[in-house]
Amino acid sequence: MDPLESSDDECELFSDDDGTKDAWCDDELTTGIQLVDDVPARGFKEKLASWAVEYRVKQNAVDGLLNNVLPTMPDYDKLNIPKSCKTLLKTMKKTPLKEVEPGQYYHFGLARRIQYMLDRYGGHLTESLDEVLIFLINADGLPLAKASGCQVWPIQCRFFNSLMEKWPPFLLGVYQGNSKPANANDYLEDFVNEALQLQHDGFFYRGKVLKIVIFGFSCDAPANALMKAIKIHNGYECCPKCVVHGKWAGRVVLLETCSPLRNDKNFRNKTHDGHHTGTSILEQLDIDMISVFAIDYIHCVCLGVMRKLLWIWIRGPLAIRIGRQNIDLISDALMNIVDFIPSDFSRKPRSLAELARWKATELRQFLLYTGPAVLKNIFKGTKQLEDFYNHFMLLHTAIKILSSPHLCQETEYNKYAKDLLILFVEQCKSLYGDSFISYNFHCLIHLADDVIRFGALDRYSSFTFENNMKTVKAMVRKHECVLAQIVRRMCEQETYLIHSNQMVTGKTLLKIKHTSGPI
Repeated sequence: MDPLESSDDECELFSDDDGTKDAWCDDELTTGIQLVDDVPARGFKEKLASWAVEYRVKQNAVDGLLNNVLPTMPDYDKLNIPKSCKTLLKTMKKTPLKEVEPGQYYHFGLARRIQYMLDRYGGHLTESLDEVLIFLINADGLPLAKASGCQVWPIQCRFFNSLMEKWPPFLLGVYQGNSKPANANDYLEDFVNEALQLQHDGFFYRGKVLKIVIFGFSCDAPANALMKAIKIHNGYECCPKCVVHGKWAGRVVLLETCSPLRNDKNFRNKTHDGHHTGTSILEQLDIDMISVFAIDYIHCVCLGVMRKLLWIWIRGPLAIRIGRQNIDLISDALMNIVDFIPSDFSRKPRSLAELARWKATELRQFLLYTGPAVLKNIFKGTKQLEDFYNHFMLLHTAIKILSSPHLCQETEYNKYAKDLLILFVEQCKSLYGDSFISYNFHCLIHLADDVIRFGALDRYSSFTFENNMKTVKAMVRKHECVLAQIVRRMCEQETYLIHSNQMVTGKTLLKIKHTSGPI
């Protein structure tokens, strides 16, 4: 049997843990029977299929429902319900995949996915729909198993228009293999070709021709290097924003904070040949190859700088460590405020004993909220600890400004945040040594410039893309034919998922201006 045409019903290795196996209890089934006479057969089947897709019910569970439970309903013969989950959901029988070494790729299509998202979320925007649709693109790797190298690299996209930026990301294409794509141009080819066509012809929707704009890319450093065909983050000329040349200090470090900036013309002409590893297919698009690639907040600041600061305080050289007593005091303080953390935060604080398992949201919470309060009464008594705290507050204040939608793009505040970050990087050399100034620390000096283009840090960070990865992983039910499973689940969603309402939140206003500080 052709592996691409094989069934994904058998040997299901993954199970849902959302409680859907109990969805058809006796009370709910009785209620369903009472409503059957009022619901047309076609509407009943569509709602049943939508339920199965929305809650990711396993195929064998749906088959059991269709064959064992529903036949007991009154007037069952009039409903004309199929006996198979595949027939009910109209599951694809063949999945045409493209060979992209060393794996395979499937392209859903930008136009197709825009149509689906506008139909699902944009019903209320019929009259106010923008004539220009702006998009933010992400690509990243997702390992599927610990015992093998099997991984997927989804190309994700989300609307960047102000009325649509709260909509969830959607998939443009997915690569699957035992390692990342060997040639990024093959991986991105279908996306680039379709984007070029849409930029030229526009997108037709409900009698309007809408302009398509690829506004930016929000990816981590390895993905940026892969897509742009430049040196990775441990290279001597790895900085994507300036022409700084790295030095060796036990690792490659980027010590300069005032190097000339790169520009699109020099990038395309490969003026600085040591920065490039090839020619990217993205250069065919009408974009600025420097400014459209943002320094990602989640990987640079949260998982990069903040986590490294905590680690060096705990396990750094003896001259820098803050001591076991202070570590325990910080952990105790974090645990003491657990009950006072509001539900706005996705996670509660954990002790530093679990730092290796802290997520990016926990590191962001420590940087912006709990860290300044917890460290204030602990980092005192010695000049070194006080210097550590003041240095940390430089980062906290700068990121707080750049995270505020009302302050980040004002010239005065943006420049102040940039000066704070430059001072933070320069003080790292005296406090922690030259070897501390790695790629993530250097990129802090370019963060404020990206905010001018993209807006507040959370607006263009990859948090939403990372959260959407779990939905991709949930589509995989067994180890064989992984990509075919994802494609089939996506097609079922396009057919049966119904409209979702969007929630609009109010704005936060800052009334008092800060007028004193180190700068």
